[in-house]
Amino acid sequence: MSNLNQFGERNPSWIGGKIQRECRECGKPFEVYQTEVNRGGGKFCSRECAYKNNQVRVDLVCAQCGKEFEKRKSDAKKAKIHFCCKACDVQWRSENLRGERSSAFGKKQSIEHMEKRIKRGKKHYNWKDGRAILNGYVYIIFDGRRIFEHIVVVEKALGRKLKRGEVVHHVNGNKTDNRNKNLLICTKSYHQWLHHKMGRLYMQEHFAHI
Repeated sequence: MSNLNQFGERNPSWIGGKIQRECRECGKPFEVYQTEVNRGGGKFCSRECAYKNNQVRVDLVCAQCGKEFEKRKSDAKKAKIHFCCKACDVQWRSENLRGERSSAFGKKQSIEHMEKRIKRGKKHYNWKDGRAILNGYVYIIFDGRRIFEHIVVVEKALGRKLKRGEVVHHVNGNKTDNRNKNLLICTKSYHQWLHHKMGRLYMQEHFAHI
């Protein structure tokens, strides 16, 4: 049984009593326990102030269409890339995250993970022109953004951005060979059919004698 006399300063785990804090919303001074501050709390003097602060909206710019929109401050802190609608979110991911099996936020082999691997600045001892390999594809820095090299090549040849549903197929199967003649623009369904067909032909050619 714990010793009932070990309260406050008598407690072996005593960190300190209440301290003075200033409310982030109304600026009113209030008292809060040091342990609460250590846990990340003690920011507001009341629930009403916490709610008001949570409703504060900030101006953001959509990463896909460039449209300005508002979003709650608390929600804006949860992501580094923002979109005005779900359609822009899906479009941006289809253009920038091809080959990714999951979201780019907090996942292995993600865009943020790859940015750490890309060497920045020509003065860096290991500078590689900002080129890296992500899921077998060449990943580069182009016009200040990170993007797959084969997308840059086909969009430059077309004179426009890829439409929704369009994907790029590497004819010879080498994902790092981004020459124009090795890139084929097709739909997702046709792309899957090509890989299925090529797989069957490979098996017939190499394993038919087994």
